Amino acid sequence: MRKIELVKTSSGSFIPAHNSDHELCKKVKAGDSIEAKLTLSRSVGHHKKFFALVRYTFHHMSEDMMAKFPSEEALRLELTLQAGYWSHHTTIAGKEIIYPQSIRFDKMDQIEFEKLYSTIMDVILKWFVSGVDQDEIINFM
Repeated sequence: MRKIELVKTSSGSFIPAHNSDHELCKKVKAGDSIEAKLTLSRSVGHHKKFFALVRYTFHHMSEDMMAKFPSEEALRLELTLQAGYWSHHTTIAGKEIIYPQSIRFDKMDQIEFEKLYSTIMDVILKWFVSGVDQDEIINFM
């Protein structure tokens, strides 16, 4: 079988989110057992807010930081690393390479993304912008 999306109702039950999901659920007979892996779907709005935060930081960081991170993408990668979301790989020559974890929707659920966002906000306030607090950044965006 394939993945489907479910929505939790106010009564606590889960129902299919889309017609195609409903059609698949009709194939499950009463009394059948199904296996589920629950992940909270990512919020597109929160994803856009994340990139707005990166853009804000890019346009408000010091010239020294701008020289180190000359693009929003370079900054996003550094912020992700500084937030502790990284993996490592050892090359055949024995060199260790550290790279940021993916924030793709299929790689990180909403709960983990919220932790990443919060930690990156802390990194930004500590290292990248000065004289503002979190509320000022959020209000500006």
